[in-house]
Amino acid sequence: MTILGQARDDHDQNGDHHQVTSGGRGPAGNRGRRIARHVDSRGPFYQALAEAIGALRRRYNTLLGKVRQERDWDEALRTSVTQLENRLAKMQESEAKLAKID
Repeated sequence: MTILGQARDDHDQNGDHHQVTSGGRGPAGNRGRRIARHVDSRGPFYQALAEAIGALRRRYNTLLGKVRQERDWDEALRTSVTQLENRLAKMQESEAKLAKID
């Protein structure tokens, strides 16, 4: 299966219909809608190409979100480990003090 065919399948499975660009959100204003209409008027190849680009963009954003989430989890885990190490050190100090008292 070609990349365009895979993108079209992904496009159909996701239920996204003709959402090529941001649709006017952001600094480009209505530029996204104009591009979408222009691509629609160019024919099936360009439409498939636009859908492939959209599918790749969505997949990239999904993977980027997962990477960011992994970084957040990694940071949270490091913080938890540091906190546990600090607690262990305090407990060992307390045990040492109790041992001196006995």
